[in-house]
Amino acid sequence: MGAPLYQLLGGPTRTKVRVLTPLKSGAVEEMKRAWDAGARAFSIPLPERPVDVVRTLEALRNAAGATADFVLACEGRLRAAEAARIARALEGFHLLWMDEPCRDGMKKIAEETVVPLGFGGPVERMRDLLREGVAGMLRPDLDKLGASGVRKIAALAETYYVAVAPLSKDDHLAIQVAASLANFFIHETGTLPLREGYLEVTA
Repeated sequence: MGAPLYQLLGGPTRTKVRVLTPLKSGAVEEMKRAWDAGARAFSIPLPERPVDVVRTLEALRNAAGATADFVLACEGRLRAAEAARIARALEGFHLLWMDEPCRDGMKKIAEETVVPLGFGGPVERMRDLLREGVAGMLRPDLDKLGASGVRKIAALAETYYVAVAPLSKDDHLAIQVAASLANFFIHETGTLPLREGYLEVTA
């Protein structure tokens, strides 16, 4: 049709898309290299020893300063009580969210901390977590659900005042869909360099 995808999806809500850069480790040197390439928000993996997470974030925060943002990627490795304890310890770092802290007991964590919790997975799961008041961020898989599926999840999340950070290996597709979502928050990609943490929306 000779038009960018975001126009077919209802028109743009933004001209640039904020980016979350995943780090393979919590090493300060790795973060500094990404920072020099324009990254400003980082996803860091839960340390092998979860008790080390506060020290890891302290080192990253001291190196990057107050303008850097962080997501803690837990991959469901924690038990509910342990996740709640770690979330409370991290409240002072103002994480963007804590991603997939555990496999069950999410309501317990949400009730005991102000740190937003992020979740993906099947549509039914995300819907249920919204209804339970647990999800602070939804991460629908754009590559599996397609643009229309992600837009439906985003519309549902918006009724609960929850933002979305869709997952996709295709930066161009992700940016086009992100540009059409009113409650889009951030796109995770290893693409560098960036312009102060953003990618431009182009036709």
